[in-house]
Amino acid sequence: MVCAQEGINTPVDSLENDLPDTLIVAKPEQVQTVKRQPIARDFPLSVFLELSSALVPDPDKHSLIYEYSGVIAFKKIDFGLYFMRYEGSYTQQVIFPNQFAALYTIFGPFIGYKVHDQNNLMVNTRIKFGVGDVLWENAENFEDIFRDKIRFYQPELLFQYKVLPFLVLQCAVGYRRITNLQLPQLNSKDYSGLLGSVGVRIGYFSDK
Repeated sequence: MVCAQEGINTPVDSLENDLPDTLIVAKPEQVQTVKRQPIARDFPLSVFLELSSALVPDPDKHSLIYEYSGVIAFKKIDFGLYFMRYEGSYTQQVIFPNQFAALYTIFGPFIGYKVHDQNNLMVNTRIKFGVGDVLWENAENFEDIFRDKIRFYQPELLFQYKVLPFLVLQCAVGYRRITNLQLPQLNSKDYSGLLGSVGVRIGYFSDK
């Protein structure tokens, strides 16, 4: 059999051979729309700020300090920079008759590794490196009298819990090691020892 239209001759048998044996028709209710996830969720990168307060060793046994960090996390690895400053109440009569307050500032990088992450509960290990200085400051006129450079090392174990998509609570224990400190009535052992801290992380946390 031949089908003719506008000068075109096409064998009907060849048209029949081109048709599939089975024709599947999808019903409208069976069609599903798959939404593409945002690109940010596909990339395993987290960016956040970390604010914490810590009970750290000093010549008065322990004092409270505040620490500020910026962190980038890729999968299980954290990279960050931190800054801390101690302005405690420890004073001594370094030069008679004036009282002097011991102060210090430390900053540097850290790297961490996530060893557990399940049901919003995370466990991280971390080590901080840093440099800074310690000084005796006149408690009356705030004049710096003695100053010395120090090095700083601090391994930590952190326990964290995500309470909101952008908020993580954490507590940590660690050991602080100060070196190279030699000032009148102060040395490295005065600021070295066990410590504990509590804090928060605020920012974007990847699900990857």
